[in-house]
Amino acid sequence: MNEMEIRRTPEVVGAEIRSLTTQAKCITLWYGIEIGRRLCEAKELVEHGEWLNFLERETEFSQPSASRFMRLYNEYGADQGSLFGAESKYSTLNNLSISNALRLLELPENEREEFAREHDAEHISSRELERLIKEKKEAERQLQDAEEGHALAVAELQTQLDAAKERAKEAEHEASQAKKRAAEAAAPFEERIRELEQENKELSERPVEVAVQVDEKAVQEAATLARAKSDAEWTEKFAALQNQDAAKERRIGGLEKQLEEAKAKMKAAEERAAEDAGPYKEEVERLKKQLALSNAEVAVFNIHFAAVQESFNKLLDSLEKVKVTDAGTAGKLEKALRAVLGQFEGRLN
Repeated sequence: MNEMEIRRTPEVVGAEIRSLTTQAKCITLWYGIEIGRRLCEAKELVEHGEWLNFLERETEFSQPSASRFMRLYNEYGADQGSLFGAESKYSTLNNLSISNALRLLELPENEREEFAREHDAEHISSRELERLIKEKKEAERQLQDAEEGHALAVAELQTQLDAAKERAKEAEHEASQAKKRAAEAAAPFEERIRELEQENKELSERPVEVAVQVDEKAVQEAATLARAKSDAEWTEKFAALQNQDAAKERRIGGLEKQLEEAKAKMKAAEERAAEDAGPYKEEVERLKKQLALSNAEVAVFNIHFAAVQESFNKLLDSLEKVKVTDAGTAGKLEKALRAVLGQFEGRLN
């Protein structure tokens, strides 16, 4: 364990936090990450149950404020820090205000940087950014509701359509069975008619001597009466069966009409869903095209260049102060700084 690691105590870390807070009158995300990193470090160093006392004694933060800075470090800080401390995962967000950076946490991680760049989150107020985030969430919610409504409407209409098809199938089966029963019911009467016709034919073909012994007129009357009675009974039953068939046909017609109405409703629902989702889809396409046509590389370079200049000037100021109090440490820091600058120059060449 080297000398610098031995000196890391809660008091030292607290002094660093106070120094950073004083320097960052207009705090940007980088400072927030750096303060959050040290707060996380301090929480590991202080004894159990002493966290609130440490915050009150060594910092200017309440527990909720400290938690927000620690969340900034956990959400925005890079997994590996640099020689000079924490770094942001998002190079284009370093100049965000703390309040705007916290508000961006309401968005999914993969959307934050693009949303901040699109709406110039660095230069708008926290209230304006909050409004834009709410509008985005509301648009997404409405689009989701429209899609869910469309899916429910389609599912409901499909259920009605399937039910109508099933009822039509049942009606067709019932009609077929009714026709079969009508044919079975008519069969005995047709057979009886054929028997009577055969009897009448046999009587008419008998020899004259036999016919003399028989009351021919009475036989014919009996045959005619029997046939008339049989015809009447068969006609009555067949008419009843026809009435049943007509009722089945009307039911099938009604089911077919319901089927057509269900199809029309499903089509209308699909058209309404498409109209409801249209504005949001058009807005999404517009934003995608706007993003594809824009070139933010020059703006990003300018931001990084200004940040590098500002950081370099602050490094020189800090180095001068360290020289006054600890010349040995200042020499080490100056050597490290020259090494980094040499690396920068080498990469440019």
